[in-house]
Amino acid sequence: MLNIIPYELDTGEWNEYVFNNNDSNIYHQISWKTIIEETFGHKGYYLIAKDNGLVRGLLPLFFIKSRLFGRYLISLPFLDRAGVIADNPQIATLLCEAAIAMAQQTRVDFLELRNQGEIKHVDLITTTPKVNFVLSSELAADILWKKVLQKNVKNKVRKAWKNEIYIDIGSSAQYINDFYNVYCIHMRYLGTPVYPRNFYLNMLNEFPNNIKVILAKHKTKAIGGKIVLAFKDTLYFIAQYSMRQYNEFHPNNLLYWSAIEYASKNDYKCCDMGRSTKDSGPYNFKKQWGGEPRQLYWQYYLNKGNQVPNLSPSNLKFSWAISIWKRLPLRLTQIIGPLISRHIP
Repeated sequence: MLNIIPYELDTGEWNEYVFNNNDSNIYHQISWKTIIEETFGHKGYYLIAKDNGLVRGLLPLFFIKSRLFGRYLISLPFLDRAGVIADNPQIATLLCEAAIAMAQQTRVDFLELRNQGEIKHVDLITTTPKVNFVLSSELAADILWKKVLQKNVKNKVRKAWKNEIYIDIGSSAQYINDFYNVYCIHMRYLGTPVYPRNFYLNMLNEFPNNIKVILAKHKTKAIGGKIVLAFKDTLYFIAQYSMRQYNEFHPNNLLYWSAIEYASKNDYKCCDMGRSTKDSGPYNFKKQWGGEPRQLYWQYYLNKGNQVPNLSPSNLKFSWAISIWKRLPLRLTQIIGPLISRHIP
C-alpha cells in the first residue's frame, strides 16, 4: 500500500532514491534541508512516498512566514528547482495532493512547486516563464572552443585574457569570502538584498568534495566569482557575479568558459547553467554559449486569492525599494540584506 509520510529522520533512503532517479537534480539532495534550515531558519517538510517499505517518490517543501510577503509553502526556495520526482505520474499526483492538503492545513497563501516536468492536477496553475540551459561538455575543451562557442563569445574571453584577468579555483572558506564580497557589491548595484554569507559557507560544509569556487582576478583582486557543484554526471552553475566597473574586461565570459573547461577536463557530461526568465538578459547571455533551453514548470495552488504571486525584483511595486537600496552603504546592505532576503524565495 502506498503511503505518503514526512521524512524526518535521515536514514539515507532519501539520497539513495535521488541518486537512482533519472529525473532528479542536485537540489533534491537532503543536504539542502540542512542548508536552508540553518541559514534562513525556515522549517523543511520533506514528503516521501513509500510502497511496502520501498521509496517511490519524494517532494521537498519549506514553510516560509513573512510579514512582507505572507505565508507560503515552496519547493525549493532560493534555488532553481526541486519539485516532485516519482516513479510514475500517479505517484507524482498523490505527492501534489499531499502538498495541497498541507497548504490547506497550514493556511498558507499559496503553494509553489518548481517542477522540471508538468504535473497534471486540476487544482494546480501552471506558469512557464522559466527555462534552464544545459550544455553538453562531453567533447574535449579545445573542440568545444572551436566548434561550439560563438565567435563573439570567444573574442570576449580573449579580451579578458588580454587585460590580464586570470582564474583562481579553490574550495575553502577564503574563496567563499572573496566570492561573497563580489556578490554583495553586485547585488547593491541591482538594488537587491543579499543572502547571508552562511548560505554559501553551509554549501561548502555540506558538499566539501563537490564544490568549487571559480574566481576571476585582476592583479590580486577578485572581480568576479562563480560557485559550481557537481552531482552525478553534471556540473551545476549555482551562482555567478562580477563587479560592474570591470565589465569592459568581460570577467563573466571568462568565468563561464573556465567552468565549461573545468567540466570537460573532469569528465562531466553536462553543464547545467541554471534557470533564467525567457528573453531576459541572463537568458540571452546563456543562449550564446550553445546550451539547450529546457522548459521549467512553476505550478501553484492558490489557497487565498486568485492571482499567481509575483515576488520578483522586476515587479514594479518594488521599484521604490530597489532605488533606495542602491543608495545604501555597502556595509549596511550586508547587515540588513539577510534579514530581508530570507523572505524572498
